[in-house]
Amino acid sequence: MSELPDRPVRRASWGRLTTDDLYGIVRLRNRVFALEQRVSAEDFDGRDREPGTEHWWFGADAPPDGPDPDPTAVTGYLRLVRPAVAAPPPGGAAAPPPGGGRGAPAPAPPGRGRAAPGGRRPPAPPPPHPGGAAAPTRVVGRVATAPEHRGRGIASALLAAVVAEHGAEPMVLHAQEYVAALYERHGFVRFGAPYEEAGIRHVGMYRAGAVRTTP
Repeated sequence: MSELPDRPVRRASWGRLTTDDLYGIVRLRNRVFALEQRVSAEDFDGRDREPGTEHWWFGADAPPDGPDPDPTAVTGYLRLVRPAVAAPPPGGAAAPPPGGGRGAPAPAPPGRGRAAPGGRRPPAPPPPHPGGAAAPTRVVGRVATAPEHRGRGIASALLAAVVAEHGAEPMVLHAQEYVAALYERHGFVRFGAPYEEAGIRHVGMYRAGAVRTTP
């Protein structure tokens, strides 16, 4: 098994992504979700640009005795978003259900798109999570690894970095069932019944936030 990339995990908000970063992220997501998995739902759902969204990724390895690595190469990626704060506008297209590690927000229930009195929109419901558990404050999604770099622990390293940074907060994700064990190793537990999306079985997974105590 190859070693992890010799470059550190990278993290940035939308406004801090360079054009090379963005090109590499878009290319990997398109390659995995559209070309490989044949997911027909819109990948770029408007959430990438939100202030609370974090993009996490690994770049390419540096060759031992060769030229610098391609600055646009992304070997592994995930997206971390905040739960939606408002329902879709009336008449707008509902977002696809979350799944495949892609982390798309669930469609708003009927009537949620109507504006509240005074022009304000009602809060969107929290992402699905186990009954009685704290509502998630982070949603992990769009987890992707380039096919030629799989088996190196890249996705696991990205998850470990996210947990190290935000592990005190409850998180949720929707995983392809056959890779659920990866998320279980990072403290996520399954909830709800498995479901099928794009011909692939998925399962909801939840990670309770760690309790921080004051010394």
